[in-house]
Amino acid sequence: MRIWLSIFIFSLFAVFTYSQTKKVTGLKNKREQLLNEIKQVEIDISNLKKTTANILNLIGLKKDIIDKRKRSLALLEQEINEITQEQLKIEQDIPVLETELKKQQQGYNKAVEGMVKRRMYQSKLLFVLSGRSLGESFRRFMYLKDYSKWRNKQIDEIRVQKEELNAKKALLEKTKKEKMSLLATRESEQKKLQSEEVSLNSELAEANGKQKELQGVVAKKQQQARELNSQIEKLIAEEIARQEREAKRQAEAEAKRKKEEERKNTAKNTSKTKSKDRSATTKKSGTTKNREIKTTKENQILSNNFEANKGRLAVPVTGSYRIVGEYGEHTVGGITTANLGIVIRANAGAEAKCVFPGEVNAIVFVPGAPVSILVSHGTYFTLYTDIQSAYVTKGQKVAAGQLIGKIYTDTETGYAIMKFQVWKGGTKMNPRPWLNL
Repeated sequence: MRIWLSIFIFSLFAVFTYSQTKKVTGLKNKREQLLNEIKQVEIDISNLKKTTANILNLIGLKKDIIDKRKRSLALLEQEINEITQEQLKIEQDIPVLETELKKQQQGYNKAVEGMVKRRMYQSKLLFVLSGRSLGESFRRFMYLKDYSKWRNKQIDEIRVQKEELNAKKALLEKTKKEKMSLLATRESEQKKLQSEEVSLNSELAEANGKQKELQGVVAKKQQQARELNSQIEKLIAEEIARQEREAKRQAEAEAKRKKEEERKNTAKNTSKTKSKDRSATTKKSGTTKNREIKTTKENQILSNNFEANKGRLAVPVTGSYRIVGEYGEHTVGGITTANLGIVIRANAGAEAKCVFPGEVNAIVFVPGAPVSILVSHGTYFTLYTDIQSAYVTKGQKVAAGQLIGKIYTDTETGYAIMKFQVWKGGTKMNPRPWLNL
């Protein structure tokens, strides 16, 4: 019974150790991923030329590093806590195992001493044959057999407990070393964080001293963004109006067809049918102000499919990428900027990919900026900006994943930077939830 109890305890210990190790490994992997991202941002900073126009980018990158460093330290604290709990559990288990092992050894030694005193070890055969009867000799034989089994069982139990004890002691030493290493890492990471915060404050101070220059740079970019936005709103409004005209034309054609059918089948009710049609037409014209977008069946199906794929759309650039600008307003160094989409950074020479089947609505030109490509997906639209050269033309049907243009590569950073937008009718949307990131 004892050996099964020991095995059960050892199994529980193994399960606990496995779950703890799995959790620590998961935390370590997440932390290492963040540290790799920090290294990549540090490379971006080293490649960024120190100019007034890039100060805001530099501040944004350094803020990104600090945010990732803090998250890394939080994960490190969790690792240390998990290792500490594991260490405490082992330290509690070792005395219990030592006591159990000692009792087991004492019981075994006592039994062996009893056998020695009875001189059973001198001649087992003599012990069996010296029975007063055949029955007693048989009982002595069975006694020796049972004793031999018990002794072997005791030896196995002692061996299992020794192995468990040694394993726990080895694991204790391992966790102590891991904890010491993590504590040293924490101290190093905290020093890096302090240094990065000092560097960021220095950049912020420099930005504050160049407010006028920075506002000029940002104002120029914002003006280009407003011009692009104005063109996109106009193009989308025109496309929606076209879709509605087409939907109206199809509806009128369908109504005319049905009316003709009714006229043929129920000639006597013609005057009554006409009266009903006039009444329905009057009602429709009175509710056009705040109606939802009315489009063709084909475009409605495309819109529904686009919406159903929210969160599953592929990232619209080739090769490796990183989101370096989020949707919405952001204030950096006292300067507020607005992103109408997300900013995606890719390697030099990267190309833009269409995220969903659709039709090229327009190739948009804004003075002083690369072109943009607007693609319609029914009543949804996607916009791909900063395109150096477009591979598609207006009115062209495009497939999901199709290359539609080469992204402009920033000469100062050496990266291809593209802004990606999603519109539902004339309403801008945050693209991040739509992509499979």
